[in-house]
Amino acid sequence: PNGRGVDGNTPLHLLIQSGNIHLATHLLNHDASVILTNDAGMDCIATAEQTFTQQHHRESTRKISHGHGHGHVDATASEWNDFIQELKRRESMEKARTDARDRARNQANDRHREHQRTLAANAQSSNNLANNNQQQQRGGGGLGQFEEGVGYFPSLAALQFQSSIPGPSPSVAEYENEERKRLDCVLKWMCGILFVYLLLS
Repeated sequence: PNGRGVDGNTPLHLLIQSGNIHLATHLLNHDASVILTNDAGMDCIATAEQTFTQQHHRESTRKISHGHGHGHVDATASEWNDFIQELKRRESMEKARTDARDRARNQANDRHREHQRTLAANAQSSNNLANNNQQQQRGGGGLGQFEEGVGYFPSLAALQFQSSIPGPSPSVAEYENEERKRLDCVLKWMCGILFVYLLLS
């Protein structure tokens, strides 16, 4: 019953404009909205008040001969007043329902946003905990750790530990020198064989 037609009028607007408040009352009983406005910005109450004023003006200027009307019988002033009061009562009820629905929707949206913030905070906390665990594992328990935007810096204990490590023993140093000489000799022989092969070819 709240569809819009020409000039944005709802069926209730049109019935009120035609002066048929009896059918308009029947439409009200089927949940027709009284707060919707047409393209002129008029709701049903403003439309009823305007239509009643126009009808009253017509009746005051219309000449009725022998008590016979012309067309349908218009509603009386008392009926119009009762109808307008009923529209105002329904307007208060409809606005109260609309406000309650808006409050419920806003509360639901607030709860949803708060839930999303809680989830985001929990996810961030979990990520921070995981990053801290990884940093501790990479740091080797006091030998340094990674921090975002800082890089790797060994701790003082790590530096002291490294400085306390003794150098290789003399026997190991002699073995490394002998291996180095042997590798140099092999490399020279290979270069010589390759040079002879190139000359012969």
